[in-house]
Amino acid sequence: MEVPKGMLDTARVSDEDYRQTMSELTRSDGYAMLCGELFAISENLNNLQDISTMEDLHFKRGQLAVIGLILNYQSLMEQDDKEELGNA
Repeated sequence: MEVPKGMLDTARVSDEDYRQTMSELTRSDGYAMLCGELFAISENLNNLQDISTMEDLHFKRGQLAVIGLILNYQSLMEQDDKEELGNA
């Protein structure tokens, strides 16, 4: 499948370059601002009073899962780096 315009094909990037780029991203002010916004959104999504159907519940769970992945990405990268160092 072709990568959409404006996106980088990560299959063509070395592991080292990928790690360095993602490390720079997660340490940037922009990423910190994004995480702050997503955290505020997640707190609003945690309110279950407006859920009236199972579809609403599953949709909200999906939103929270994606937000959680982004919010925890830096920690996941750091954990992966520690494991890589331990295996070296």
